[in-house]
Amino acid sequence: MRLYVLNVKRYSFTSQTGQEIKGVTATCINDTADVTNDFKGKSTVELKTSELSLWNQFTAVPAFYNIEFSMSTNSKRQTVLKLISANLLQEQKQ
Repeated sequence: MRLYVLNVKRYSFTSQTGQEIKGVTATCINDTADVTNDFKGKSTVELKTSELSLWNQFTAVPAFYNIEFSMSTNSKRQTVLKLISANLLQEQKQ
């Protein structure tokens, strides 16, 4: 899916219980405008992964990427978008 990546952040820390928490989060907007009775513009979505190696797939930000992701639910029954891969399509000219 073609998405515009606004920013990417990586993190790595140890929780209070001693568990290592690491991952990458990409904040994106859809390439098409969302227009409803209650919303105008483009909405953002966060894609997450525990694979730190995906950080290196984001060679230019902000930019358009072909993003592959999967959708599942967490223990709170919330939708989670898991980042699988990212390929640069068009770099943003600054």
